[in-house]
Amino acid sequence: MSHYESYYSVVRIFINGYHELKQQASIVWASQILSRIH
Repeated sequence: MSHYESYYSVVRIFINGYHELKQQASIVWASQILSRIH
């Protein structure tokens, strides 16, 4: 049970990091499009 919880916490940290990285990349992508429009 404890081993499973630690594994789940590691996976959750990895998923949160990936989501944050994807959000940051989308922000950079949107800023590039806005700068290209203006």
